[in-house]
Amino acid sequence: KEVLTKLAKEKWSNIKIADRVIDTEGASNNHHEWVIIGVLYKEMKLRQSVLDDFKGSGTGMGTEASDMATNITSSDDILILEDDSGRIAVNGGDILKTEHIVTGVVLALKGRVDSQGVLQVSDYLSYDACYSNSQLSNTKNGEDNYIMLVSGLGMGKPRSPEEMVAANDPGDVELSRQMLLDWLSGRIGDENEVKKSSLVSRLIIAGDSIDVPAIDSNAISLTYGPSRTKLEKEHQLKCSNIIKRFDAYLAMGLASLPIDVMPGKTDPAVQNLPQQPLHPCLLPVSSRFSSLSLVTNPYDCRIGESSTGCRVIGHSGQPVSDIVRQTDFSTLNNDSMATEDKSPSETAAAAAHSSLQALKMTLQWGHIAPTAPDTLPCYPLTDSDPFIMPSVSSKENDKASLTDDNNTPHILFAGNQPCFASELIEKASYRTLLLCIPSFRETGTAVLVNIRTLEASTINFQIDSDDDDDNAVAMEI
Repeated sequence: KEVLTKLAKEKWSNIKIADRVIDTEGASNNHHEWVIIGVLYKEMKLRQSVLDDFKGSGTGMGTEASDMATNITSSDDILILEDDSGRIAVNGGDILKTEHIVTGVVLALKGRVDSQGVLQVSDYLSYDACYSNSQLSNTKNGEDNYIMLVSGLGMGKPRSPEEMVAANDPGDVELSRQMLLDWLSGRIGDENEVKKSSLVSRLIIAGDSIDVPAIDSNAISLTYGPSRTKLEKEHQLKCSNIIKRFDAYLAMGLASLPIDVMPGKTDPAVQNLPQQPLHPCLLPVSSRFSSLSLVTNPYDCRIGESSTGCRVIGHSGQPVSDIVRQTDFSTLNNDSMATEDKSPSETAAAAAHSSLQALKMTLQWGHIAPTAPDTLPCYPLTDSDPFIMPSVSSKENDKASLTDDNNTPHILFAGNQPCFASELIEKASYRTLLLCIPSFRETGTAVLVNIRTLEASTINFQIDSDDDDDNAVAMEI
C-alpha cells in the first residue's frame, strides 16, 4: 500500500487519496473522484462453500478434486474493495474486467462513488509501476550462458497402456528422462548441441518430480489386522523405491552440472505454500553432492553476480493453475469458440494462453500467489507476505525514486503447465521473461533460456510413437 500510495500521488496529484475505504461512505452525493487503495475480493457464484466438503458420507475429497478441475468464474461475479475499515462494491467496466481478476489483488482505483454506493472505476494503478532491473552482466566477453528448466518429471510407477492413452503420455518416459541427462552431459547431439550443452550452468527442476501412488483407502478401510499392516507396508515400499530411483537419477545429473530441486504438488513435502525443501534424508545419495540445492517453492535465486546477475523467481505451478480456474482470459485472445468445438491443438493453445496471461497478471499485481490463503493452502503469516515481488528499499523516503533498485526478476516462471509458452515484457525500467514450463512426463519438453539475451527455446526428448521403428527417438530443438 505504501508503494501504491506514492505511485498514485505521482500519477494523480490533484485527486484526493482516501486513507480508508470507510471514508468514502456518504460520498455518493459528491461528484469528485477518489483514489482508493485496498484488497480486491471476488465473490464467485459458482464457488462451492467450504461446508460442502463436510456434506455426505465422505471427507470431501471428491468435491475438492472436481472443484480444482472446473472453472468457477461467471458473468455473475462481483468485485469488492476492502481494507481493515470496511468494503465498497466496485464496477470496473471495460477498464478492470471482473473475469480477469482474482481475490487478493492490491490495486489503487480511481473513480466516483455513484448513488448506489458503488465505485465506478475510471482508471487503476498496479504494483508493477515500481519495477526496475539492471542490464544483465552475468556473462564474460559476451558469451552465451544458459539455464535449463524442467518440471513434472513424474518419477513413479509405470502406467498401463490404457492409462497412458487417457493421460496423453508421450511414450517411454524413462528413456526421455535419460535422454535429458545425456544431452546435458554432452553424450548425445551434434557438435553444436554438445557445445550448447556445455554452456548450461544450472538445471532447475520445478516440482512434481516424484509421482507416489495414492494408497487404496477403500481397501485399507475394509482390511484389519495383519492384512492391513501388509497393505500399508507394501505401499510404503513402493513409495520408497520410487524416491530411491529419483535419488539415483539426480546423482547421475549432478556429475555434469548444479541442480536445484523444488518441491511440487505431488512431491513428498508439506503442501502449504511456501513449500519447504525436500528433506535431505529422502535423497541420501544425491544430497552428498555440493552441487545439489534443495530449495523452496516459490524459489528466488540469482545467476551470476550477487547484485547484477540474472534474477530468477518462479514456482511449481500451483498459483497459476489456481488463477486459471478462477478467470477467463479468452476475451484477450478474441477466442469465442466453445471448448468442445476446438481441435486438440487449439485447446492446447488456449490453455497456454490462459496460463501465460495468469503469470503475466501476477507480475503486474506484484504478487506470486494472490489467491493464497483463500483457495490455496498456505502457512498463517502475520508479519510479512513472502509472495510479494521484491519491493524497493527506499519506500520510507517519500522523495526517493521508486525505480532505483534492482528489485525485479529477469525471469519469472511457472512449472507444470499444459504446454510451453513465453513472453518477454519490455518496459522503460525493466525487462522480464515470462515462462510457462510444461510437464515433462506429458510433453517430454524442457526449456532452455539464454540468460544473456533472455531468449527461450524448447528441447523435446521423447519416443516418436508414430514412427514404424519401435526404437525411434525424436529430439527436437
